[in-house]
Amino acid sequence: MNNYLLKLILGLFVFTCFISCYSHDTKIDIAKNNQVDSLNSYITIPVFDSINIVQLTKNRWCNIIAPDCITYITFQQDYSYEESNCEWGLTFEGKYEISKDSIFLYEYGLASDLPDETRIVNRAIYTYIYQGDSLRFVSNKTIKDGKVIRTYLPDSPIYYKSGKV
Repeated sequence: MNNYLLKLILGLFVFTCFISCYSHDTKIDIAKNNQVDSLNSYITIPVFDSINIVQLTKNRWCNIIAPDCITYITFQQDYSYEESNCEWGLTFEGKYEISKDSIFLYEYGLASDLPDETRIVNRAIYTYIYQGDSLRFVSNKTIKDGKVIRTYLPDSPIYYKSGKV
């Protein structure tokens, strides 16, 4: 009887792992097909805190890439933000929105790299989940000509509160 129970439990475990892997592939296929509206129904992240705008704007948020490479995000009260990206050696700017425990960063930049380009456009949307002392990066949507052309689901790097601005 114990052997039968052990085989049953092992079989259920393998079945669960198989289903989990299959649903993971489905998420990636949806992201590749740019079905962004459907994507949100597949992402389930628990709600940790409501966002305290004072805590968000009075602190710098850092992601330690390497001991000598730290990326910082600074939020302003006027709903603008600045990201000093150490990997690229660049500073990105944009606007942000808050919805419950989520923060949406809208990165703006020139429409192209041509010398006479002057049009400023939304180039990406980054989504973070506020968790009190940290921000969890959950998606990056690349925008071109006003349309999402790529959705990236990172391995959830975390930005930590690093201190007063």
